[in-house]
Amino acid sequence: MPETTYPKTTTAEPVGSGPNFVDRLAKGAHQAVDQAAASAKPALEKLQESGAAAREVLAEKAEAAASISDDLIDSVRNYVRERPLTVVAGAVALGIILAGFSRSR
Repeated sequence: MPETTYPKTTTAEPVGSGPNFVDRLAKGAHQAVDQAAASAKPALEKLQESGAAAREVLAEKAEAAASISDDLIDSVRNYVRERPLTVVAGAVALGIILAGFSRSR
């Protein structure tokens, strides 16, 4: 009986592996990252602009609040200087009222 010879298998790598596959996979990943970065850049710039505008508005509001606070403190000081007995009488009355509330509980 003659011997049957089968074709010899080569050392071919399975589909989906090998250096070409890794290179293609890396190239695809780089392209995806580049596309994501390109599409995110305008949104990031817009967010940075909005943040800068918000910082400016907050700084203005903080400055206005500080100015109002300073004006209020000056008004209270002037009132106390002009009417010290009225302020002391008011403080005593407030103390009596608060003491009454604390006893009733």
